[in-house]
Formats: sequence, structure tokens, C-alpha cells
Amino acid sequence: MPELSWRILLAVPPSLITGHSELSRVVNGCQSFEIALTPLREDLFTSFKESISRITKTWYRWQLLRTAVKAVEPDLCLVMYIDQLLLPLALGMDPGCNLSGIYFRPTFHYPRFAGYRPNLGDRVLALRQRVLVERAARSPRLRDLFCLDTFVPDVINASEPVKKALPLPEPVEPHKSNSVDEARLRRTLNLDEGRIVLLLFGMISERKGPHELLEACGILQSSVARKFSLVIAGKVEDQLSACLAHQVAAMQQTCPVQIILHDHLVAYDQVPPFFGISDVVLATYHRHVGMSAIIARSAAAGKPVLSSDFGLMGQLVRTWRLGLTIDSTNPAAIAQALTQIAEDGGPVPFDAESAARFAELNTAESFGATLFAPLLRFGEKET
Repeated sequence: MPELSWRILLAVPPSLITGHSELSRVVNGCQSFEIALTPLREDLFTSFKESISRITKTWYRWQLLRTAVKAVEPDLCLVMYIDQLLLPLALGMDPGCNLSGIYFRPTFHYPRFAGYRPNLGDRVLALRQRVLVERAARSPRLRDLFCLDTFVPDVINASEPVKKALPLPEPVEPHKSNSVDEARLRRTLNLDEGRIVLLLFGMISERKGPHELLEACGILQSSVARKFSLVIAGKVEDQLSACLAHQVAAMQQTCPVQIILHDHLVAYDQVPPFFGISDVVLATYHRHVGMSAIIARSAAAGKPVLSSDFGLMGQLVRTWRLGLTIDSTNPAAIAQALTQIAEDGGPVPFDAESAARFAELNTAESFGATLFAPLLRFGEKET
């Protein structure tokens, strides 16, 4: 078999070429194959960012794809977020080359999940998604549809003669923390000894449910509240920052829960200690759609989660026995779960062996291997 020569071009916003030294360092340091950055057309990208209409954004996405394909003439294009390009494919539009893509946010299969209660809008969205993905899958230009939601490929493939949908692992690095870093972080946060540490981590937005979580802490019985430390760690969205800081400051005066707001962007290599010091990781998102790196990272760290019961997140926690699921929009339900944790004297129900298996499936290595395997087969066929 002839040796394949790979040249990978990353089509990125112009600002990433001039102002992202880390990306340039990774690209320049690659020894396995030739890799380079190519800018998206700046005027189209500006119009895309400024557009409000979903249809208009889809149109500009498609034009960005078409102009990039025309400029570099690739053998195959991997679209890292193909959801908004399914409509043009479903309508039979030609991108100019063969495509593979990652499908992030399907919900049409959620009725199969326990406790899912769709409203009329959910049903309309599910029907629209189902029609689009089935029609897009028939496009001769679409080679592979990678799905981070591993429950969805079987549903898509069941109705298509060519099985194009493939499960894709979440790319999470193995947990690497140590007692020295964890002790240092405990001192930095001024954590009280002997408390159960709850961690809400990541980019903190309204949809992660910080208000409902704090309200739940406020209605706990004092004897229960004194058993917890709540750490909210990560950059808080600008529009939420002042409001959340005020809410936390007010509660710190009256609530027996130790509440710590660490409103800072956490560097990648500083993430593991936060999971290392936690006893329970909070995934109290509101109606989160798609996969969650927090679920996979918690499993890699061997830590149980208190998760929303909605959609894929809830289904993963139940299937893999990764913790408790609750209605995360209901402070009383959150408080009841926290009381259960406190009264049981420790973590939520959790199967460590199952969590370890789940973590082994969701690694950066398995993500890369899954993503590139069909591309390699494509290259072999073309040669």
C-alpha cells in the first residue's frame, strides 16, 4: 500500500492567525504531517458574527465553507460543527468537496430517555431535526457524521441505507492531580476542613444554574448547610458577574454553607486540582443539549456528579451510574438532594468501576483515533 502524504489546512478566523500564539505553537510543533493555518474570508466572517437571524447565520456559514473550499481545493473537508450546515446539504446544495462533520446538538431522540417531557416547541424542533439529518445523510457529498451523543447514531442509521453516523468520544485528558497541588488550592480558596466540597466549574453562565443552586443552599436546614463548602470556579460571564457576586456576598453573611466564588479563568493545567479537592461535582445546567465535558471529566477524576435529569446528561448519569439526577431548575429539588448527601455522610450513589470505564471511552486519544480512522480509509480509497 503506498504511503499517504497528508496536508492539513485549518480554516480559522483571521484573528486566530495573528493573535493566538498557543494555536500557532501547536501547529508549528507538529511533526507527523504538514499542517498550516488558512484564514476565513474576513468580510464574510464579520457578517456572520453580526447577523442575528438563524437562517442568515446558516447562509454565511455555508458561504464561509464554500469560499474556503474553493481557495484550498481539499480532497476532504472536516466540519467541526456541522449542525447549522445540515439545511444546505438537505436542500441538495454542493459544498464543492466531500464532507465529514461533527453533529453536536441532536434532540430528536430525547423522547427515548427516561423522564423527558417535551413541550410543543420541543416536538417541532425534533421533527425539523429528524427531517434535516435524514435528508442531509442522503447527500453524496457527506461521508461521515460524527456524533458526540453516542445514543443517536443508531437512530440515524436505522432509517438510512448507508450508515454514515458514527459515535465520537468526548476528548478529555486523563485526570492528573496530586496532593501537593490540591493542598495548595485548598489554602488559596481558604476551604474549611471537614466539609463536603461541592464544585460548580467552567464558564459560569445563567444556564449552569448558579442562582438556583445558591437559593437551594439558602433553604437548607442549618445543621445540613454547615456540612458543605460550595466552590464556584471559572470565569463568570460579564452580564452575570456583578449580580452573582452580590448574591454570593449576601449569602455569605447569613448562610452556614461556606460559599467561595473564584471568578477567574482557570488555566488548563490548573483544572485537575479543582476536581481533586471536590467531593461532588455539580452539573446543574438548565436544559443542556448534547454532551458535557464536565460529566466526562468528573468520571476521569473518580468524582460523582449531581446532575440535571434533562436529556443526554441525565441519561449518561443514569446509564453509567455516575451520581444523582435532579430537576436542576427547582431549588427545592436541589436542596433535597444535598440533604440526602449530607445525611448519608458522603458522596452521592456512584459506581467507580463504571465511571472508570466511561472515562476510558472519552479521551483525547480515542477522540482523535475515531475522527481520523474514516479519513484514513478515505485517503486509501482515493490513492
